[in-house]
Amino acid sequence: MRRIVFIFVLLSLLAVGVIFKLFTLMSENHEQVLISGGKTSITVDGGYGNIYDRNLISFTNRESRLLAVDISDGKPEITQNTGNSEFVFSSPIRYTENTAVHITDSIERAYSDYLQTFHVENKVYFGADAKGKVLDGLPVQVIKPEPKNGGVVLTLDRDIQKIAEDAAKVGGLSKGAIVIMDMKGDIIAAVSLPDYDRSRVEDYLDSPDSPLYNRVSAPYAVGSVFKLTAAATALEAGISPEYTYNCKGFINVGGNHFNCHSWAGHGVINIHDAIVTSCNPFFISLTEDLNLQRYYSNIEKFGFGEDIPLAPGMISASGNLPTMTELRVPAELANLSFGQGKLTASPLQICRFTVSIAGGGVLPPVRLVMGLADDIESFEPDSQLLGERIMSEQTAAFLRYAMYDTIQKSVRTAIPNGVTAAGKTSTAQTGQFKPDGTEIVRVWFTGFFPYHKPKYAVTVICEDGISGTLTAAPVFADIAAKITEKHKNITEKPL
Repeated sequence: MRRIVFIFVLLSLLAVGVIFKLFTLMSENHEQVLISGGKTSITVDGGYGNIYDRNLISFTNRESRLLAVDISDGKPEITQNTGNSEFVFSSPIRYTENTAVHITDSIERAYSDYLQTFHVENKVYFGADAKGKVLDGLPVQVIKPEPKNGGVVLTLDRDIQKIAEDAAKVGGLSKGAIVIMDMKGDIIAAVSLPDYDRSRVEDYLDSPDSPLYNRVSAPYAVGSVFKLTAAATALEAGISPEYTYNCKGFINVGGNHFNCHSWAGHGVINIHDAIVTSCNPFFISLTEDLNLQRYYSNIEKFGFGEDIPLAPGMISASGNLPTMTELRVPAELANLSFGQGKLTASPLQICRFTVSIAGGGVLPPVRLVMGLADDIESFEPDSQLLGERIMSEQTAAFLRYAMYDTIQKSVRTAIPNGVTAAGKTSTAQTGQFKPDGTEIVRVWFTGFFPYHKPKYAVTVICEDGISGTLTAAPVFADIAAKITEKHKNITEKPL
């Protein structure tokens, strides 16, 4: 599945590269000379439709250059020397920064036909002889249409996107992804690392780090974050929060030995404490007591195993769920209980599930595109679909508090300055090893803030980190602190 997704993304980005090259040639060469009926014309490109963030701040055409038409040798040519010309035009530069490169390049491809409907051409017509040489004294016609302010409006917040990108760099996240969503399911930021220079896509085709691959929507091994699905299913099935298990540091399932990360064991613990301590044997035991069909149905209801449409031709991977037949093997079910085995999920899926907990038990539809703006001055966002209740408010509140206690007692590296937060770590095994014999792991942190009135959910994954606590959690803390500092509308009551 991952290879199929990679090939699809690769082909899509190649298409984006071709489209971008064509647009670049159009906007940077600028020059088109036509000779017809005693006239010569030249075209200076005026740009095409913009890509905007949710605040109608553009990612594109943010800067322009002045270009002039020079006819000193009798042939009209484009020049940047504007001092000697009476024909001067402002021509936009499509991109001057690399913010949200994976998303904006995909949007360029998905909406290329629509964006081209805003294309503006500045033209100058000169009287000319049969060879196209400009004749002095003849009338000159200048066509200089007004730019059209419209295009595609995304749910991204440009400022928060940059906060997330900076936090990734500061936190040493060189290969992985960050997703930030609000409680309605809008994608506020989406970072995939490593990134690339969009003007030379072909240079990255053979890179071993696959920078063209959008990791935001890629399937990964999940790990302990997935324990929240078992806890939610148990509570929804009427199992008491005081359900207990005596963790001795290991558990045997069908002749297979599963260790706890605490070799001495956690002793007798309940569901809340098992989430806080991330006890594998507890969740193996808990899932054995669940109705398998109900557990599986809940996992699907929680959004796992299904793809997420984002834009025309732009779909986030569905990931992989083991089949019901496979889960009837006790060891397979044990692996699933703590997010291992054949399970994979994307950062988008994990972030959406986190939103459902933070938002009171409702799984929202994911949205990247707010709408198309024929005129940005009168833009109205598309109607947003309603979410689906996947757990009771009481279950969601229980999980929220357990996630709050998790960072207070176990993952203090995730505590941000200036705001309360809650979350859960994962360290997922891959079965792949480095030359020195150490295993490559996927480390996660997913959480939300503020704790009392959640506004944002943030999911961080690093493909080769040390642990969720040491690698991913500090990135979350940095993002939460910086957003809180910058956006004064985040308020909460004290604990």
